[in-house]
Amino acid sequence: MAAKTAVAVAAAACAALVLLSMGPAPVVADIQDDCRVICRPKCDDFTTGVCNTVIDIAPVLRNLDFFFTTCKVRVSAQCTNLCINICSLNTLTPAPPASPPPPPPPCKSY
Repeated sequence: MAAKTAVAVAAAACAALVLLSMGPAPVVADIQDDCRVICRPKCDDFTTGVCNTVIDIAPVLRNLDFFFTTCKVRVSAQCTNLCINICSLNTLTPAPPASPPPPPPPCKSY
């Protein structure tokens, strides 16, 4: 019984951390828009490289006109989704500058 409780608590804690790291909805939308700008070009370059490599490994695919387009659409979709999910958790975007620590409290006289 204790193991089930521990697993439930751990799952709830993980879910809470994920939700807290996303921020409120308007912020998440802004972050996702920023992430799309970052991720789309990177995934397009990555996808072109992957599909060309597959064609180089199996040259018979070069004769299939639809292969490159199909490959690019499928790989790009997966890459973009993964990139936006990771980026929107603020792991790829630069961290905001740290604020200076607050001043120490004044000394008390006794």
